[in-house]
Amino acid sequence: MFLIFSGFFLFELAFALTHLFVKSKTCKIDRDSIQIGERSYKPEQIKSIIIEEYYGPHIGIKPKGKLLVPIMNAYRVQNKQEANEAFESLHDWGEKYNVPVLTQKMWML
Repeated sequence: MFLIFSGFFLFELAFALTHLFVKSKTCKIDRDSIQIGERSYKPEQIKSIIIEEYYGPHIGIKPKGKLLVPIMNAYRVQNKQEANEAFESLHDWGEKYNVPVLTQKMWML
């Protein structure tokens, strides 16, 4: 039993340490693409854009052919004022390129 708890503790510790040293992702909206971190998506590659506000403002991009939002495509907005501006920009971009922008629970993989 002790080994199970020790293994779980070490896993959580390793997970927390990796998050300390991971560079935060930026989200950039261009005229014809959205870039999250190093990945760039054209409108025809995106199934939907998901906005989740329950656990703090999150934005996720679900590529076509995926059932869940890949964790690499999830972005947390740090500032509430920035979140409102980002959500408005995403809605405008989605309307322009016929990409659905949904406000719902985001399931990540």
